[in-house]
Amino acid sequence: MKKTIALLMLIVLSCSACTQTTSDLWNGKTRFESLTETVNGIFITEDDASLVFIAQNYHYIFKADPLFVHAFRYTGDKNIQYSADSASINGDKATTRVTIHMQLDPAGSDTVLFQELHDIASETLANPDATPSPSSRRDLRNNIIALQQALKHQTEGEASPAHLKLQLDGKIYQASEEVNSAATRFETAYEIPVTVSSYRRTSLAGRVALTPVTVAADGALTVGAVVLGTIFIAAVTIIQPDIKK
Repeated sequence: MKKTIALLMLIVLSCSACTQTTSDLWNGKTRFESLTETVNGIFITEDDASLVFIAQNYHYIFKADPLFVHAFRYTGDKNIQYSADSASINGDKATTRVTIHMQLDPAGSDTVLFQELHDIASETLANPDATPSPSSRRDLRNNIIALQQALKHQTEGEASPAHLKLQLDGKIYQASEEVNSAATRFETAYEIPVTVSSYRRTSLAGRVALTPVTVAADGALTVGAVVLGTIFIAAVTIIQPDIKK
């Protein structure tokens, strides 16, 4: 009987220890670090598949948003203002997320662009594989409403800008001095605050793979076999975000 009681106590104590470990892991043990990343250049690949931020500490490679790509290809570097919220990094997975805001100036854009962006947003929203997160789907709905309102105002002869919010998800990589030196830089470097979250206590730099961006013999930047073709936001007004604590 005593052995049975002792065994039961041991099981209870073991389960309690497991519960405590799990509780510690999920409640208060996540480490948060803050850093200010200096972005020297933003590029879009020639196949329009990826958006690349060349920054001082890390290279950020995002899946290019279709609204983002279409607006840029349509207007070039004119009539759009871009701003970025503070970025976040999941240090355990080496993933990153940043929110981009676009303001389309109706004075320099036409109804065709607004209608095409509306159609692209609607098609993307209808494809569940293209918008896996609820927040992305919410942003798309809001973008569709913003574009509908801008189109309505245009038909009524009013100039109304469209404010679009895009959420970009991607991976981070260790920056390369060679690539950073070869990349065409902004006239003024763009600083963005980054929050890094991680359970692990090892350095983030030691857990991130080296950048896949390389410098070709002709000086062009490439990701694998794809050239980073268009220098993006080189001549567009960049709005420094107001960071609210």
